[in-house]
Amino acid sequence: MGAMGAMGRDLSDAIRTWFPLDAVEMGLLRISKGRIMERRQLIAVITVLAALAAAGAIAVGIAALTYEGAGGGQPQSGVRVSGDFHWAIPDAGEAARRADLVARAAVIQRLPPFWSAPDRKRPNLSDNQLALSPRYRIYTPYRIRIKSVLKGDAQGNEEITLNRLGGRIGNDIVEVGDDAFSFTPGTEVILFLRDCGQRRADEFKDQYARFRIIDRYQLDGNGEPIDPSVTYEGLVETVEREGALEPRRETPC
Repeated sequence: MGAMGAMGRDLSDAIRTWFPLDAVEMGLLRISKGRIMERRQLIAVITVLAALAAAGAIAVGIAALTYEGAGGGQPQSGVRVSGDFHWAIPDAGEAARRADLVARAAVIQRLPPFWSAPDRKRPNLSDNQLALSPRYRIYTPYRIRIKSVLKGDAQGNEEITLNRLGGRIGNDIVEVGDDAFSFTPGTEVILFLRDCGQRRADEFKDQYARFRIIDRYQLDGNGEPIDPSVTYEGLVETVEREGALEPRRETPC
């Protein structure tokens, strides 16, 4: 199968780069041009691609998905990519083990979304090329102020930037679940974060953007999680009990 098989692996790697392995394997990823693809349609597409790969004809499948309506330049209809992350979020104990920093923080500001391109603008690709690209995504940045630290090293009132995968720029939309990792300015949250260091800060061209989100719990006006299954005290106890233990797996940078 040689080169054809390699192309199939490239397509798989591209999809896994866009979304966590957990979400892809659960069949929750949906990609479409101008609309969200039904899950049964996605399964059919994956089945066809698998069959093409087995037959040594994966190039045909990639061409159909990638170049349809390319038209030489940026299309007007926009691209829409949607994924549900609920199956990929670890429980609080595993999140505490994975996290380099667990903190109570205030959400200060939502900043304009941007493309993960060097100039932060939409790449000059067709909708289908953009949907399948492992390089280009829309992120929405939030300014966050640390109030207190439960695990890790950070200073009170230190501000960081969290870039949430997802957002809308013109007709282009990247959606991630209903509220996965969502933030509302003016509220407080408990954050579980992976410190990815200077490399991630350089990638986003923001010295404050070195953290990746593992999980977050939004707090109500009384300082309790709006998720009724947990309490603030329970989260603190979980971090104290589990935070120093080895994680079952790491959240990648």
